[in-house]
Amino acid sequence: MSIPLLIALSLIIFVFLLAQRRRKSTASRKLRHPPGPPGLPFFGNVLQYDPSNLHLRLAKLSDKYGPLMSMTLVGKPMIIISSARVAKEALKHNDLAFSSRPSFICSRKLTYNNSGIAFSPYTEYWREMRKMAVLRLFTLKQVNSFRPAREEEVARMVKEISRRADAHQPVNINETAMSLSSSMICRFALGEEVR
Repeated sequence: MSIPLLIALSLIIFVFLLAQRRRKSTASRKLRHPPGPPGLPFFGNVLQYDPSNLHLRLAKLSDKYGPLMSMTLVGKPMIIISSARVAKEALKHNDLAFSSRPSFICSRKLTYNNSGIAFSPYTEYWREMRKMAVLRLFTLKQVNSFRPAREEEVARMVKEISRRADAHQPVNINETAMSLSSSMICRFALGEEVR
């Protein structure tokens, strides 16, 4: 191994260890998180997940770390609750602490700093927007005004399923339901059919 490569490798390892030590010292000054499995820098615990058996993996982890544990996903801390008693305590008695949404960069950029009803945090502003939406948008009159469009889209879906059944072709229900819901949303939002 050449000397410059050895020096560069030593420097990288030194900087990494220094960053780890600094991170641990600043983390100890912050709020304490519940126990949880250690994760990798930046990635956290994301590489430890198996999406097909996630519930089994979380059950094993809760046996080891308890009903309340913390994990990190790409730098974002998460709290995992795996007990009905702890969930009731968190969601019923501390509901205001858990009622808001996380803030993401993409949602802030797309919705003018989370000013829309879907992404804004749980505040007085959000409650007013929700009240306005319920009073103006989700009234029986407004919902009934979209009835012909809903009936037309459902009839189109049933016709497509019937056509495929007559041709002995398989029907992907997930794809069909997704197509129905997206075409309805586009039709309601844009006022015209989108194909």
